[in-house]
Amino acid sequence: MKQTEPQGAKTPRALKRKIRGLVSTSWRLGVLALFVTIAPTSLAQNAGTQLIRPWLDDKPFEFSTSITFQGEGSASGPAGSGDVQVFQYRGHGRWRLNTTDPNSPRAALSFDSVDLVTDDIGLADDFFDVSVAGGFGIDLVEDEWRLALAGGFGSASNDVFNDPDGVYGIGAVVLTWILDLESTLSFSITYDGNRAIWPDLPLPGITYQTRKIKDVVLTIGLPIANVRWTPIENLRIDLSYIIPDNVYFNIEYDLIEQVTLYSKFDQVTETYHLEGDSDRRRIIFSQRRIELGVKGRPLPHIEIIGGVGYAFSQTFERGWDLRNTSELFDISDEPYGRLGVTIRF
Repeated sequence: MKQTEPQGAKTPRALKRKIRGLVSTSWRLGVLALFVTIAPTSLAQNAGTQLIRPWLDDKPFEFSTSITFQGEGSASGPAGSGDVQVFQYRGHGRWRLNTTDPNSPRAALSFDSVDLVTDDIGLADDFFDVSVAGGFGIDLVEDEWRLALAGGFGSASNDVFNDPDGVYGIGAVVLTWILDLESTLSFSITYDGNRAIWPDLPLPGITYQTRKIKDVVLTIGLPIANVRWTPIENLRIDLSYIIPDNVYFNIEYDLIEQVTLYSKFDQVTETYHLEGDSDRRRIIFSQRRIELGVKGRPLPHIEIIGGVGYAFSQTFERGWDLRNTSELFDISDEPYGRLGVTIRF
């Protein structure tokens, strides 16, 4: 395995320096997020998934961002051993021009980052994935067949602005058969150059979406499946799956109109190119988390989130995709806190 000079070893381990670096990078990403959200020509990570994923309300715009900070833990593996602390930033936004027109132009932005505060691991300590995409639909046969197209690009690397091998493309073609007023069947071809498995191949998909079942919004198929069940007025249960192994389960209960309690489980796999490494090798980060928290809505369009949880099965590997990897190091199971905000209007 190619050895990379540990970037964290160039300076002493200093949390203040790390926070300043994250604030600087977050400012650049925040400017990009604002531009992409308001620009009608903007292009979304996993564009095919973004088109198929249902809107569960009548709002044309939503943006959410959060920071997760784990307790200090330990790492061990071939790439090194020692103390490490994990910080994660995530932000996802999407916009549609017309909430009642399924063919309406739409745009989306996604950015994720994993930051390792350590001087002991022989690996870059900051990884970012930033992507933008957009799409629109066309009626082929009115009220029966619809075609949706999407395209975009992204960069996933420890240096997203200067690493050409971290740049990847996104694309999707989705043909939807409108079965009735409450059900559709979609056939898709999607390409995501940063997918955790088969990133160099377009993948076919099929998705059935219906609201016929009482209190349920059901989207089932591949590459995405989603179920939202509202068994009683104040209780919502969500289960989502995205290829290859991203799983999300969430339960929410409204105590009062402005306060919601939640519990969730998620399993994610994220991939990044390491600048200077082979263009056929990527860093693959896998993680599982359970979390409890509260959501408050001080204003009608703003939701503030605070939660505590436990992160486990945290692994960094190196390889082209999940079919063939070599272990770099594991990170110990650790508690964490998360703060976030979601805006919808």
